[in-house]
Amino acid sequence: MTTNITETPPAALEGRTSSAAAKASDERLRIATESTSSAIASAHRNDDRPRPSLKAVVSGRALELWEPVIKRTLRGHQRALGALTVPESADPTARIVKEMRASGAAGEPVDPDGAHVAALTEFHRARNDADAMSAARHEVTRQTARALTDDIAGMRRELLSAVAADLRDVAADAEQIAPALDGVTTADEAITRGVVSAWKSRADIAERTLDVANALHWVRRRCDRGFIVDATSRPDAWPVGNDHRHTSAETWAVVDDILDRLEVTDAARRLMTGEA
Repeated sequence: MTTNITETPPAALEGRTSSAAAKASDERLRIATESTSSAIASAHRNDDRPRPSLKAVVSGRALELWEPVIKRTLRGHQRALGALTVPESADPTARIVKEMRASGAAGEPVDPDGAHVAALTEFHRARNDADAMSAARHEVTRQTARALTDDIAGMRRELLSAVAADLRDVAADAEQIAPALDGVTTADEAITRGVVSAWKSRADIAERTLDVANALHWVRRRCDRGFIVDATSRPDAWPVGNDHRHTSAETWAVVDDILDRLEVTDAARRLMTGEA
């Protein structure tokens, strides 16, 4: 790996000859040129592929990993909320005060057995309890959102590997049928060459690729953004904002990178992106 000149300690630059400086300059130019060429090639490749907008929807192996985690966390959330519930009762204050005033106006004892005062005291005690339970319920929900955020962040590498495995499976299937469809551009040609089954598989390959890309989009966004409590007190809501950090184009670029690492052929890639 070449060290960036700006990160090199000053001592390492002392005594450098003009020849060494020239070589370093040539090396930096070579790296910059290769980087630019790579970027241009990537841009041309992406320009040739119509890429649909992605939806952050988890599926496949990533869902299999994440589903038991969120179910367990939400189960604890619901049980804690259930234990912190206080029955609500109507406020008796207006009714009791009206009755006490009426008794007093009639010359009768206002609260001879103390029942009215006891009822008011009990109501306000229960309301204080309800306020305390409400605060505790809010804390349960806040902690649940925090726990889910920590869970998803801790599973990032595992989830990305799961998505990559799904993409590998789709690519393997695409590689199997790509040779049969070489040069086939219409259904009639597929019938003539006896590759109807492979021709019909194109849509399935493209749909599965899109599902994997959507799952990758979900993983990237969720791991970065985490979870929040929304206005309805759901602890698994999406935070608002910073979508610009993970656009569809960026996620498709990650898909391309995975396919590069898997050394998927151009013919299989075209099937996966719906071009073939």
